[in-house]
Amino acid sequence: MQDKANQLFKSFSICRENAYDGKLVGLCNITTAGDRLLLTGTPVRFSEYLATRNPHHPASWPRANPVGTTAILITQDNYILTSVRSLNAEQNPGGLYFVGGFSEYDAQDNFDLFTNARRETEEETGLQLSDILSEITLCGIDYDSIYPHPEAFFIIRLTILSSDLQEHLQHHHHEEAERFELLSKASFLSLTESDRLLTWSFLTGRQLIADTI
Repeated sequence: MQDKANQLFKSFSICRENAYDGKLVGLCNITTAGDRLLLTGTPVRFSEYLATRNPHHPASWPRANPVGTTAILITQDNYILTSVRSLNAEQNPGGLYFVGGFSEYDAQDNFDLFTNARRETEEETGLQLSDILSEITLCGIDYDSIYPHPEAFFIIRLTILSSDLQEHLQHHHHEEAERFELLSKASFLSLTESDRLLTWSFLTGRQLIADTI
């Protein structure tokens, strides 16, 4: 299996110079202690995820299950930030998404999903959240059965207006996003798959936050 993982990553990275086969957080278990959610993780590599993410992957080899984070940014005037995936993206090309990525361990071999959600948001949008963050909330964890792995969904409320965010994003580019779009609450809730190519992450995230926005 490791040879397969290495071969898949080699093919994956041919056209992706920033491809990273680093140490991700593989989810082992979720428990609760009072009002706290406790996650147990184990180090996995992205190449191991490539080798085990097929929906029909045999049970004889456990899935890598890296924990993804999806951040749903909401401006002060209640516009929701979405991204349109690049047509060159390996997953969901052209699909409507938010921002996010996989969780990683820090230098002390610890992980924090909130920290990872903030990091991914800053990397993909160029924002400095310390200046504009009002609140960050974990709103749910679900399992992506299309590209199998667990995904944690966060609402990140900002102190800036949609016009200010739009102005900032006009000067920022991320390789996985063809463009960013700010949607009103009505547009966000009414989009259907006949209107746009909606990713699993978009549909799941929208369902999780529909009653809170």
